[in-house]
Amino acid sequence: MLIPLNIVMTYPVKWTKYQVLRDFIQNFYDSTGFSDFHERFMYKYEERVLRMWVANSSFSYEWLLYIGASTKGDQNKAGYFGEGFKIASLCAVRDYHWDVAIQSSDWSIRVTLTDQIIDQQNVKMLAYDKQAIPQQPVSLLELKGIEPEDYSVFQHTILSFYYPENPLLGDLIWSGEQGAIYSRSRFSIPNELPTVYQYGKKGIVFCAYQMLGTNPFNLAVCIHNYRRDDRERRALYSYEVVSIFGKLSSYMDAETSMKMLIYLRRYWNSHSKKKIDIHSWSPIIDTLIYKISRDALTKTQFRKCFSHLLYTEKAKTVQQQNRRRQAKSWLANQPERYLLVKETFRYLDYSSLEDFCESRGGFVHGETPNPMQEHGFLILEKLTASVFPGFFVLSDGFPERRIIQNANAVYHGMAVCQRRAKPILNSMGSLLAKRNISAIYLKYTVFQPHLFFDALSTYIHEICHMFGSDSSQAFSLALTLSTEILLKNYSAVVLAEKQWISVMSEKSQVQLYDR
Repeated sequence: MLIPLNIVMTYPVKWTKYQVLRDFIQNFYDSTGFSDFHERFMYKYEERVLRMWVANSSFSYEWLLYIGASTKGDQNKAGYFGEGFKIASLCAVRDYHWDVAIQSSDWSIRVTLTDQIIDQQNVKMLAYDKQAIPQQPVSLLELKGIEPEDYSVFQHTILSFYYPENPLLGDLIWSGEQGAIYSRSRFSIPNELPTVYQYGKKGIVFCAYQMLGTNPFNLAVCIHNYRRDDRERRALYSYEVVSIFGKLSSYMDAETSMKMLIYLRRYWNSHSKKKIDIHSWSPIIDTLIYKISRDALTKTQFRKCFSHLLYTEKAKTVQQQNRRRQAKSWLANQPERYLLVKETFRYLDYSSLEDFCESRGGFVHGETPNPMQEHGFLILEKLTASVFPGFFVLSDGFPERRIIQNANAVYHGMAVCQRRAKPILNSMGSLLAKRNISAIYLKYTVFQPHLFFDALSTYIHEICHMFGSDSSQAFSLALTLSTEILLKNYSAVVLAEKQWISVMSEKSQVQLYDR
């Protein structure tokens, strides 16, 4: 019996071999379910013929007749558009010249063509040649004309379905009604399988039991109750992957949350760039931390594994930004390594960077210079005044003199800056002074006879901050020009060095002069 399908052969749809084979396999996958797929799905390839079958399974051929008709109505099925076999057969016969035949129960069907007159024109249509056969307990699909490279695609396509024995999956981390999470095995992802461009071929994302993309972690995540509305799109967008991780994180217990948080370590210090940021992993990190914080045992275990974490909050004021820079500089010089993480980690009882720095005496605490240090400052100021006329904008005179007395502070110098309401061009016409320097700090350790150039370079460095911050182009230019000026005034520098050595060698109080 010939059954026309009312699908013209010129129907404008183009499926890859991977898509065609995926939809053929899907019919068997849906009949077995993911838990039995590895055991029950069988296939054999020989002499350009590929056969795939499932025993003790049968269905009515009428499901293969209509677009939109599908047996896949429950949560345990991989597809549900009701067009897979029909369109897959069309592309297989028309584009790849494969012979397609399927049998189940008491019927067999071979995909063929038929002629139909439409508006007085002969049109080729897809059709089924149906035959009655003896009752059998096996559903079998036979594809003829399959080349070895086609068979390789078929083997890779099997991997696009979620089942526990899939070689792409590593160890089971969590499993529930809503999904499952595995580590990734060392088995590489074949080129035919869909990937998310931004994430490459690292982790895997299964949605409704089919692989639809990748993720940036060594994880294979499976969300079972996910449904696509766009049947044409092969792979997920990156923001959809983030959303899937977010949904799965809401289902996890504390122990699983800890395991997931470790895998997501690269985003421990991530922050959303805007109020609603669909690409940000930050909310997922927050959810995992919250779940861990609710379980005392898991929280203790996490802190035991990761003891060297310090959280940072957004530094909003200039004072907070200055403390942050100081604390970071201090931390970078500590023998133990610490990782900075986002502020949510406070719920796991971690300290902030600033509190930790304060407790270890890492912040600069300024003190008034002693007479010898005052004289040292005076030598530096006189040299600066003599060799830099017009270079620095010192409308209120030289900055206040302060000493960094705490040994743990890593700074050799520091400048206290206030932004000017209106930048002032220096008299040399080369730089804009954007800040006023109200105080300069030098560490007590530089006030030694042999450290004049250390003290001088630090002082000039700090006073140059009137032109910009450390990373600014203006600051770099100011340092370069000031170095050139010092080299041109070598004799004055040598004289100042002799004065410095004399003062620092006396170890006694000296006569001070007006500034």
